[in-house]
Amino acid sequence: MADYDFRIEDGDDITIGFDGSRVEDATALIGCHVQTGYVFTLGVWEPHGKRYIPVDEVEAAIQMAMAKWHISAFFADVKEWEESTKIKWRAWVEDVVDVWAVPGGRDPQPVAWDMRGHVGEFTAAAEMVLSEIDAKPAGFIHDGDSYLGRHVANARRSPNRWGVSISKEAPKSINKIDACVAMIIARHARRLVLASKAYKERKEAETHGDRARVWSFS
Repeated sequence: MADYDFRIEDGDDITIGFDGSRVEDATALIGCHVQTGYVFTLGVWEPHGKRYIPVDEVEAAIQMAMAKWHISAFFADVKEWEESTKIKWRAWVEDVVDVWAVPGGRDPQPVAWDMRGHVGEFTAAAEMVLSEIDAKPAGFIHDGDSYLGRHVANARRSPNRWGVSISKEAPKSINKIDACVAMIIARHARRLVLASKAYKERKEAETHGDRARVWSFS
């Protein structure tokens, strides 16, 4: 399902999914092209032993994406990244994104998407991605990144009260799945963007703005 020749044009709309840890576990930042659903890797960091995740590299990847494309949605799990997701990254994108991670309630958040409070939503998103991969013809294309491929292969079916989600083969397994989780989140964010009024109105405004009138007098 990899398309090694696909290129995302500068200024295109993308969504970003993030699943991370600060130490021991992996951290992944996965993008999804809104128009086509093409999945691409912005960064995957796998610590060895007690080595800490390089926060500066993660944030550099986010800023690179912001400079190159339009981020329509950025959903990030908050565990161990509360300050980043709720303060720093919020300030970066809250006036840019079309869809907020948590649009309402007592604590609306443009980026912070705490997976502990969205288990049912993530489960449905995981099932949707599986159906897209299994579809004939497949409704899923990606950049062929080896980290993402390995993390997807490491993921195991994990039934719960809402359906079938994913998990590692064991809680302490060295076989990471964080890129797979981030990919599912990015795909979920894309579906919400495509259904959103804000995105549709912005694209309509951009389309009208590109039109030029030529008047001729004789």
